[in-house]
Amino acid sequence: MTEPHADSAELEDAAGSRPAVAAVEPTPVERRFGITIVEADPRTGRSLLTMDVASLENTETGVRSLGPLALMLDGSGGLSNHVVRPDDTWTVTSELSMDLNRAAMVSSGEVVASFRSIGFDSVQALSLTTFRIGGIEVGTGLIRSVFVPARGVDLQRPRNPASPSRHATLLEQLSLRVDGASSGYSLIPMLDPDLNNDIGSVHGGVVAIALELVAVGALQSKQGDSDAHYSGSLRINYLRPMKVGDGARYNATPVRIGRGTAVADSVAIGADGQASAIARVTRYR
Repeated sequence: MTEPHADSAELEDAAGSRPAVAAVEPTPVERRFGITIVEADPRTGRSLLTMDVASLENTETGVRSLGPLALMLDGSGGLSNHVVRPDDTWTVTSELSMDLNRAAMVSSGEVVASFRSIGFDSVQALSLTTFRIGGIEVGTGLIRSVFVPARGVDLQRPRNPASPSRHATLLEQLSLRVDGASSGYSLIPMLDPDLNNDIGSVHGGVVAIALELVAVGALQSKQGDSDAHYSGSLRINYLRPMKVGDGARYNATPVRIGRGTAVADSVAIGADGQASAIARVTRYR
């Protein structure tokens, strides 16, 4: 689960009503991945983010990973939902989905993500994201947020985040290690407060990247020729906050490996032993 940019500037509208959040500063994890917030309009919920395409390179496999796009989607896509929340409520992400075409694997240039609200009511809100790389549209994403009581929200964002070397591997960026003792393909998260959201659990975008990575790892261990495949879709349900500690892990199970497509289910297990998020990843040749 994730809530957007809680320590950003609060702007009061002309009528003097409830302040709306203006996401003018990236979160620590967004800064780690080189995400820049170019525009964030608190009146309309529209926003524009950019990221260096190099942030998508997975040096573990030599293949571009599309998981980091979920960080852009989750981190500020939720802004569109947050600004339409009812009074005395907060937002948490309940669902995330992305659909990408093969151009996302080969296009060069800057990644640009633009967001807008497409609907809301008193219980939930939905926003749409469009991704472009080097000016080419490569896919879309959806974020659904639910409104929860704001009372009791305890903001815990780190104030002096330390970012790893720009040459760090994607797993190092995410403070993940491969579980060599596992009979399948699993990733173990290590404590890293910079990867947390404002309420002290793992940022939903980080969970999304890890769920895509572990699914890809499980499929590649069976498929081979990994460069011939790319993640075309990602579907995530967030069930509860993800906490890192003994027993926390990301697991994946191949569901089907065909000639043109391959499907895997992945799960984020928190330190309490319960599933924090579940995902389905589909790869295409």
